[in-house]
Amino acid sequence: MAFDTQFSRVSMPDGTFSTVFTMLMLSIGWTIYLHYRSFANEFQASVLSAQWVFRPDWFMDIARIGGPFTTLACALLLMIHVTAVVFVSGVLIYGVVRLFDGLSEGRITVRPRFPFITTTASPREERRINSGHTPTGHDLVTVPPRGSRLVIETAEHQVFTNVFPEYYLRMQSIVPKVLRAPETPVEKLELAIMAMLNAHPSWPADPTGHHADTSLLAHSLKVRDDVSARLPDEPLASVLGLSHDIGKLIAYHLRKTPDGQERWAKRTQQVDRLSAQVMRLTPEFWKLDPADRQTLNVVLTYAHSPDTMPRGSTTPRDRQLLEAIRIADGVNTRNEQTAAVHVADRVDVVDKIRERLDDIFANLNINQALDPAAHADGWAQPVNGFLLVVASRFRENLKGLLDAESERALALRSNEVQGRRHPALYAIHKALESESLLITSWKGFSPDLSIYDAKVGRINFAGLFAIDLGAMRERLPDVVENWGRSEYAIRIKTAAARREGTAG
Repeated sequence: MAFDTQFSRVSMPDGTFSTVFTMLMLSIGWTIYLHYRSFANEFQASVLSAQWVFRPDWFMDIARIGGPFTTLACALLLMIHVTAVVFVSGVLIYGVVRLFDGLSEGRITVRPRFPFITTTASPREERRINSGHTPTGHDLVTVPPRGSRLVIETAEHQVFTNVFPEYYLRMQSIVPKVLRAPETPVEKLELAIMAMLNAHPSWPADPTGHHADTSLLAHSLKVRDDVSARLPDEPLASVLGLSHDIGKLIAYHLRKTPDGQERWAKRTQQVDRLSAQVMRLTPEFWKLDPADRQTLNVVLTYAHSPDTMPRGSTTPRDRQLLEAIRIADGVNTRNEQTAAVHVADRVDVVDKIRERLDDIFANLNINQALDPAAHADGWAQPVNGFLLVVASRFRENLKGLLDAESERALALRSNEVQGRRHPALYAIHKALESESLLITSWKGFSPDLSIYDAKVGRINFAGLFAIDLGAMRERLPDVVENWGRSEYAIRIKTAAARREGTAG
């Protein structure tokens, strides 16, 4: 699949063209000078008679022409010989120096000429200096011993020996239909940002499902409207709300999983810095007033992390916009996650969960039967007739079993919002209930989503599904047999009122 956001590396020049061009220009100038001073014949004779000069047949054919052509050919031939001697001498000297350098450190290191990206280990006894935030994460500037070449090692353990690589960034844009043409520089910039988002309608607001299945375009429009409503007199409110996540067009990409599925993934966590970079690379940005450019750059760079801003680097206007972005983004994110609860009404998603229930139960570490060294995902006591499963662990085991679209709709790879049930639990509850596996009431109370608080041994746990052990024994007899019985006494206490999976 062709990605909308494309990169092309600027290749490192190797100097071939510049060397040949320089030699040709010098030879032409030398030829003109020799003929002007009437030294051409003597020069031709000296080159043609020299024993150390290699003269191929094609050169002798040119030499027979005579006149300026012979002089130019002799000048080029002499230039090539001198260049070859200098090059060979330089290679020999460099090789000897590197050899003695390697021997002095107890090793011999051979580096390719232009190793743009290598996966070799860094030299021993190196000093590492954190270079700060970059689009690839926290990169390390590596200074090898004895003053060797400076390299950068990324968080992914890739090594860049070219400290300042260059990139060209091409972002596709589709200008939407507008009611009127933009008039001010800010309106023209907003239209340019909108064109970028409009060209990527399928881009997710977050590949982990933090925004459920909301697209980046839809999320950006909501935040734009919210920020504009909060700051009606601020001319930058609309364009800031629209562009606060524009860096996600670079930070996120589609990649194939080992099973052949295409899933959205993150290239980097540095979304804010990428958003500011995309803004600075937009031509309309440079048509704004300097004060507006400064404000846009600062607010986008620290949109999601205002606490990391250097002290004294912001103005009251910057802080007001940052606060408006923070509130608008948070409110809309919570609304998007709340909307994911309605995924439980989608029969197709619930059916997909039902089809994978057996796989989930088989992979749960009940009574630590699968891995005694790991935490238990639940506990079973045949005498009690029920199985208690930590709801959050049940949800975690569903990851990777559904298609990418269903995972995003359920926000499976996102943590629950504080004080609210995770939206995926509603669909899981419906799937378990449809298979008659849930214990929906216990000793006079019927909790929401059949999630209980319980005591296991001496520890209280909040947020557990109560599963009918008899129904499970009929469904998966071998799996239930392998679970055995818990060494702890387990007792359901009450309906869960806290976040699932917490111990108290």
